[in-house]
Amino acid sequence: MKLKRKKNRVKKVKSLSFILSIPVSLGISILIFLNITLLVMGSHTNETSWAIFAAGVLASGTIVGGMKLHKFRTFIHELKHAVVVVLTGNRIYDFRVDKHTGHVKYSLTHDTLKFAPIIAIAPYFLPLFSVPVLVVCLALDQTFCNWLCFLLGFSLTADIILGFQEIHPHQTDIKNSFGGIILVGLFIVSIQIMWTSLCLLWVTAGRSGFIFAGETSYEIIKKIAELKFPS
Repeated sequence: MKLKRKKNRVKKVKSLSFILSIPVSLGISILIFLNITLLVMGSHTNETSWAIFAAGVLASGTIVGGMKLHKFRTFIHELKHAVVVVLTGNRIYDFRVDKHTGHVKYSLTHDTLKFAPIIAIAPYFLPLFSVPVLVVCLALDQTFCNWLCFLLGFSLTADIILGFQEIHPHQTDIKNSFGGIILVGLFIVSIQIMWTSLCLLWVTAGRSGFIFAGETSYEIIKKIAELKFPS
């Protein structure tokens, strides 16, 4: 059975996975930043990559931060809703954008109803621009490294700016979400920190940094498990 929902009239739905994702994403962030620290201390990093990445951040902050294209911003806002609707296995039946307003109408099933909170706040955490850039970075790795560092810094900053500029207590996406502004705020911040740490991991050591982080994190988790549950 399908339940029809308008983007701006999503009923508050309790979701345990939504709550648990906050400590999980923060835990992943801690592990990643620990690995970045180890890589930097071991001189497995390129200062030029960091400088070019920072240039991308500054350029994006100047351009995107000062952007006044309301219809474009509204389009990106609604597009993020739509992307998460599709990714969670739901169907869109109307998508409309005007200069200052827009909406996405979609249908939920009882099986996908638990994704309602994530769909509602997608515009504030979904890294729409930096996800494809990081995928290309991982695929090409050191090929066009300088250009990729700049693009990653630019796209990551654009995602963060576009995500946080619209957050306010009266935003209907947040008011209609489970947990209200406090829980939603924690979720958004935790996801943003985790995604930023992943991007910084690539800037630090490229694809090999992810391999190093995977191996190191496995050993850390293994040792913690051994201490907690000794055989």
